[in-house]
Amino acid sequence: MTAVTERQDLTESAADDAVDASPARSAVFVHDLIRLQVGRDSRVVVVSDLHLEPVASEVSTQAADELAKLLDDFRQPGILVIAGDGFEMLAAAPDVAAILDSHPQFTDAVQRFAARDGHRVVLTPGNHDGQLVWDADSLAVLRDRLGMTDVAIACDLAMETGEGVKLVRVMHGHQFDPYNEIGRAHV
Repeated sequence: MTAVTERQDLTESAADDAVDASPARSAVFVHDLIRLQVGRDSRVVVVSDLHLEPVASEVSTQAADELAKLLDDFRQPGILVIAGDGFEMLAAAPDVAAILDSHPQFTDAVQRFAARDGHRVVLTPGNHDGQLVWDADSLAVLRDRLGMTDVAIACDLAMETGEGVKLVRVMHGHQFDPYNEIGRAHV
């Protein structure tokens, strides 16, 4: 079995655009697509559209509480994917630090999750937090305060199953809406 934390170099055909995701902290460069190995004994949690704002609301507090409980009970190896619009940076001030400060239960739970062996935290930006693709300061805050390991427009999860490896692509999906897509010319 392949552990979630193993680095898997991709030697497949040149048509495969996915790159290996390593948790290195480098200059801002967000891949279009990364691939992560998910072992049979691992689990993946995918959340999207939390729209956590710089000032907590009743709804965002409830969402943060529920996710915190889920992550605190998570013991096996695994991955948390925040699949777009986790952070409201379009309709509210684009201040990731304030968002994390306003949702300490979310911040603390994600950080505890990330600190455990065999865990990763992946971000695929959406249209409301799309600036994370080029905002080095905000990405640094997320890496430091949440333990975020990977950022990409989309993530392929190579899931080990009883029938071999199956790929599951995770992305926000705004790319398919002409009113919300962020084109290459904008990034």
